[in-house]
Amino acid sequence: DGEGTDGFYLSAPVQPTALLMVRDKTGEQVSMDFAITHLGGAVTSDDGAPTLAARTGLDSSGCQVALASAAHRLFLWSPASNGCWANLNAANASTYHVSHLTLGYRLKTPLPASLKSGVYRGRVVYSIGPDRDIGLGSSRTVAGLTADSVAINVELEVVHDLEVRFEPGSEQVVLVPQQAHGPGSRGRGVAEKLEKDVGFSLTASGPFNVWAQCSTGLDSTCNLRSAKGHGIPLYLAMTLPGVSCNGRSLYRQAMTFGGAE
Repeated sequence: DGEGTDGFYLSAPVQPTALLMVRDKTGEQVSMDFAITHLGGAVTSDDGAPTLAARTGLDSSGCQVALASAAHRLFLWSPASNGCWANLNAANASTYHVSHLTLGYRLKTPLPASLKSGVYRGRVVYSIGPDRDIGLGSSRTVAGLTADSVAINVELEVVHDLEVRFEPGSEQVVLVPQQAHGPGSRGRGVAEKLEKDVGFSLTASGPFNVWAQCSTGLDSTCNLRSAKGHGIPLYLAMTLPGVSCNGRSLYRQAMTFGGAE
């Protein structure tokens, strides 16, 4: 006979476990909380004793039955802070075998908008057995464990939505001389540069990088070439009203060629 931890018993850590997630390629680290919410598995007995999956005795231990199947003797319990148990008496005392231990969990992450896109990986390890992280009863009633710990590998992929829409006609940009200002300015002489502002709208659910690609430049430079082979340097800059980059307002921020900015 057995009651509490001497009966058929399962428990999980009360407090969430700190989980360090590492972003692929960059090695950036983000702290998250991993909490076990459910415990279960498949249970059989040596002599065909009644299944313990949906016993009403769970009510007194403060736990809930999330799944019970008498046909396959499957069970899934939502453990309370003091664990879950089904008390045994002479009528149903037996040697019970639990296989295919099942875990339900909750992963608490930072605000998704604060996470960069990419794949994050982490690992959390729990000890198993009497008086361990995942409790299986007392040393008087538990024996024959095939492992004393369980490792859970967590993989999280963050994908942000990014939409950019340019104003109509932006597929062909006509560069014009810079507007002259001041008295006597009548467009005389040679313009120092040609430029054109192109409007666009941008929506994003998280951080993003911006850079430009050029087919005629080398490394961080880009040139426009005429039909006669004459080349002039091309510069690109971006303005996003109300947006800051490295603590500064994003106004005519120069864009790099060939690499993230």
